[in-house]
Amino acid sequence: MSNLLTVTDLSMAFGGLVAVDHISFAVKLGSITAMIGPNGAGKTTVFNCVTRFYTPTSGQMVLTPEPESALDLHTLSPYKVAKKARVLRTFQNIRLFGQMSVLENVLIGQHNLLMRASSCSVAGLLNLKRYRTAEKDAMDLAMGWLEIMGLTEDANRPAASLPYGAQRRLEIARCLAGRPRLLCLDEPAAGLNPKESLDLKNLLKTLCYQHGITIFLIEHDMSVVMEISDHILVLDYGRLLAQGTPEAVRTHPDVIRAYLGEDAA
Repeated sequence: MSNLLTVTDLSMAFGGLVAVDHISFAVKLGSITAMIGPNGAGKTTVFNCVTRFYTPTSGQMVLTPEPESALDLHTLSPYKVAKKARVLRTFQNIRLFGQMSVLENVLIGQHNLLMRASSCSVAGLLNLKRYRTAEKDAMDLAMGWLEIMGLTEDANRPAASLPYGAQRRLEIARCLAGRPRLLCLDEPAAGLNPKESLDLKNLLKTLCYQHGITIFLIEHDMSVVMEISDHILVLDYGRLLAQGTPEAVRTHPDVIRAYLGEDAA
């Protein structure tokens, strides 16, 4: 299995505070990779670097969607990371357009595609065939993802009226509408009840193994992490403490000490 994302010697400092300290890892194509660690370990900072909300202090981040092509994420703006590299993300706090409908929120995920098809609105205003075709394709794609998310019957409801767990699924659906090469999920199980967490686990496995979506997630719910991940990264104080399969991480002595608060021998 080839690497989709390769991060080498990544560091991020805020003045004298080193939030991420020379870490290296890879996300395999067609896999689920989880990043765990205590609060303040630097997990979201890594996400913000990969999606270019932050400019890393040093290091390389290369996306290789095809064996013969590579994109240097360090050189791209956040807009280009989403549009050109198609690295899309959710956030710890849900960010939906609450007064817009569920369907409209998913269609927003295809904004770049529709703008190209409309020639920056000209073709849309003239109702040209190429725009009508693109609009229909966008609608079909949006409704397809809503069906997978179990939100078809809610398509015309305001997004803010959905229960919390459904809002989480809607945020993921909006990302999927942008046809991500890499889907980055920041604590997707946060605030979910046990039934919703179980549904999320099944959903993420479906997205990865049936729909070919490579997933990179941050998560504190260990029942989610251990059951769905192919590879786990453990951060502690900005450093990569351990990485490997769920079983290797679960039994790693440094991980046990960090999580249980035991003194190192």
